[in-house]
Amino acid sequence: MVVAIRGERKPPDGHRPPRPLPHRHQLLFYRAFHALPALSTSRGAPTNAAYGVTTMLLKVLRERQPQHLALVFDAKGPTFRHKLYGDYKAHRPPMPEALVTQLPYIRKIIDALNLPALVYEGYEADDLICTLVRRAREEGFGVEIISGDKDLLPLVQDGVDMWDPMKEVRYDPAAIREKYGLSPGELVEVRALAGTPATISPECRALGRKPRSSSSPGITAWKTCWPI
Repeated sequence: MVVAIRGERKPPDGHRPPRPLPHRHQLLFYRAFHALPALSTSRGAPTNAAYGVTTMLLKVLRERQPQHLALVFDAKGPTFRHKLYGDYKAHRPPMPEALVTQLPYIRKIIDALNLPALVYEGYEADDLICTLVRRAREEGFGVEIISGDKDLLPLVQDGVDMWDPMKEVRYDPAAIREKYGLSPGELVEVRALAGTPATISPECRALGRKPRSSSSPGITAWKTCWPI
């Protein structure tokens, strides 16, 4: 994931500071690996993910021109969520070997571009992105999250938007309302009630069918007790 900061904060001298950009990089690895054909060197070493990641990073640097940018990674090993829920992501298959072999080269590409990479043991990239967004907003900066991960949409707000460079889709609060019929704040509550199959997070069965919008029986009943 990439996090960028745009120049909304105005210091006393009137200079508009740059915009920070966060990028969740593991997701980009997978998207590049699966989106591109099986490219390889003359010796047969796979290169599609490395090529795709390089192309995407150059696109971000060229089109967004961020002066503050961070690539954000998931840490290896369990996170605090595994302690709370033992089956968290238990069904996730291992990373394809053809992608694993490209990781050292992708890391060299990131180093060659002199881009900062953030990782923190026991936490996921999403947690770091949430922290970066909150701190940037507290400092008066605008933020752009560069990702295709819909789990990050609840972070969108005034001053924070999200751009998916592979699909050329941009989300601000109005775009989320148009697509889902929900505000970003409501979206996170609906997703929590509906559960997340990708992480084996169960739905709230007590509310009946899975809530999909703010007008569904589940979210309406829940909002009568806990307004959102």
